[in-house]
Amino acid sequence: MNTLKLEVSRSTIDSLITKDRMRVDVVVAFFVRVKPSVEGIATAAQTLGQRTLSPEDLRMLVEDKFVDALRATAAQMTMHELQD
Repeated sequence: MNTLKLEVSRSTIDSLITKDRMRVDVVVAFFVRVKPSVEGIATAAQTLGQRTLSPEDLRMLVEDKFVDALRATAAQMTMHELQD
């Protein structure tokens, strides 16, 4: 099972907004893999199919979920807290 690095970038108009109402540009790397079990492989095959073969296709599929998580996290933290 390979681990894939999927980068998500948000800047300018798409930048994140922090708890203290500051805009922050971010580039974040997510590392994803399939759980190495019969169930994990079966679930990935059923839900992702051929998209698991291309990192770009997989990134396009899950990017919105990653961005939602980033926005929710940034909204709960100040810019100073994000930098620490």
